[in-house]
Amino acid sequence: MMYKVLEVDMARFGKDESIILVRQDQRVLEVQKWRNLDLVGMVAHVQAMIKKWEPNVILVDPAGVGAGIVDYLRHLGFEVIERFRRENYAL
Repeated sequence: MMYKVLEVDMARFGKDESIILVRQDQRVLEVQKWRNLDLVGMVAHVQAMIKKWEPNVILVDPAGVGAGIVDYLRHLGFEVIERFRRENYAL
C-alpha cells in the first residue's frame, strides 16, 4: 500500500518559510510555502491540504510554534505524529 504523507514545518515570522509537503512514498505530490504566516493561518492551510489529499499520515515538526500546530490539529480531531525536522525534509 502506498501511503500519502503530509509534512508540516511552521516557521512563523522572519526569513524562514513555513512548508506543507505532500508525498507518496518518495514522490512529492505538492509543496506549499509561505512567509510571515501566523499559526491560525497555517492551520487553515493544513486543513485544506488534508481535505484535498486525504493523507494516511500527518507529520508535524513540534519545535517552537509547531507545537501549537500539533495541539490545534489534535483538538480538531486529526491524528498527528510529532517529528522533529531534519534539514530540508525531502526537498
